[in-house]
Amino acid sequence: MASEKISDGFKSNVFCWKICALWIFQIKNKYYKYYAIPLLVVIFVGYNVLLTLNLIYTPRNLEKFIPELIFYFCEVQNVFKVYVVTIKSKQIKEVFNLLDSDIFIGDTQEHKAITQSYKFLYIKCFNIYCVMCHMAYIHVALPFLIHLIFGKNLDLPICNYYFLSDEFRENSFWLIWWYQAVSSYFHMFYNITIDTFISGLLLMGIAQFKALNSSLINIKETSLDHLNCMEKDDHLQKQLLKCLKHYDLLLQYCSLIQELCNPAMFVQFGIGAASNCVTLAALLLPLPTYEQIFIVFYGSVMAIEIFMPGYLGSQLRHESEQVIRAVYQSDWIDRSETFKRTLKLLVERAQKPVIMTAYSIISLSLSTFISIMKTAYSSYTLLRAVHTRNNVDQ
Repeated sequence: MASEKISDGFKSNVFCWKICALWIFQIKNKYYKYYAIPLLVVIFVGYNVLLTLNLIYTPRNLEKFIPELIFYFCEVQNVFKVYVVTIKSKQIKEVFNLLDSDIFIGDTQEHKAITQSYKFLYIKCFNIYCVMCHMAYIHVALPFLIHLIFGKNLDLPICNYYFLSDEFRENSFWLIWWYQAVSSYFHMFYNITIDTFISGLLLMGIAQFKALNSSLINIKETSLDHLNCMEKDDHLQKQLLKCLKHYDLLLQYCSLIQELCNPAMFVQFGIGAASNCVTLAALLLPLPTYEQIFIVFYGSVMAIEIFMPGYLGSQLRHESEQVIRAVYQSDWIDRSETFKRTLKLLVERAQKPVIMTAYSIISLSLSTFISIMKTAYSSYTLLRAVHTRNNVDQ
C-alpha cells in the first residue's frame, strides 16, 4: 500500500520545502530551526524588504522602473504562496492524508490505473516546469559567465538597490551580487514548488472524479450472472454506497484545497493582468539581448502560472458535471427501489458542480485566464501605440 500513495507524487515539492525552510512547522527537529529561521529571515524577509525599498527609490524612468516592477509583482505573489505552505502546512498534511486514504487509492485495477497515471503525469509536468524556470534564470547565469570569459562589466542580477550610495554599492558589489543571485534562486524554487503543488492538487481532484465516474458506469450486472437477483441487488447496492462515500470524500477534498489555496490564487489572479501587462511593456524597452530572452521566458512562466489553475479548474468542473451522466450509464432501470432512492440522492447532490474559486470572487477557469490575457494585451497595444507615436514625434 505504501508504494501506491498518491501523495508520493509531491515528494519533490516537500523535499524542496524542507531545503528552502518552508516546512519549518512540520519538522520537529530543534536543530533544523537553527537552519530554517535564519534562512527565512535573510533569504525571504530581508530580500523582500530590500526589494520594497529599492522600488520606492527607483527613478521614475520607464527603462529603469518597469524591470524593477516586474520583479516586485512576482514577489508579491510569492509572499502569499509562501504563506500557504508555511502557515497552512497542517492543512497540507490533511490533504495528503485524504489523498492516501483507501477510498482515493481505490480497490479496482481501473481506479488504481487512473490515479497512478495522473500521479506520473504530475511528476512529468513538474520536471518540465522546473526546466523552464531554470531557463528563465539565464538572466543571472549568462551575464556572469560572459563576465568570467570575456571580462565584460557585470550588473546586479535583480535590482540596483537605489537606496544605497554609489560608493557603497561599488565597494560591496560582489556581496550584493551573490546575495541577489542566491536569494532569487531560492525564490524561483518557491514559485516552482508551490505553483506546481496547487495545480497538482487540482489534477488529483480531476483524477478522482474520473475514477468515480468510471466506478458509477461499471455498476452493471453483466459480471454477476452467477448470483441470484437478491444477491445481485445487494452487490450493486454496496458498489453504489462505495461511490457515495467516494463522492462525499471528494467534495471534502475540493473544499479543503479551495480553503488552502484561497490566498495564493486570489493574489495570483488578482494581479495577473498587471503583471503580464508590465512584462509585455518591457519588450518595448531597449534592453540587452539576454534580458529580452529572460523577459520572454519570464512572461511565458507568468502566463503558465495563471493558465494551469484556470485550465485545471475548468477540467475539474467538467468532470464533476459528468457524475450525473455516469449515473445514467449504470444499470439502474431494473434495480430495487432502495437502490434507486440512493441513486436519486447522488443525482440531487451532483446537480451542483464543483466550481473552484478564490475567496468566492475569482473563478479558477479558462474564461478568467482569457479575460486576464485580453486585458494585458489591450494594455500592451495601448502602450505600444503611445511609444510609437512618441518615437515619431521625436
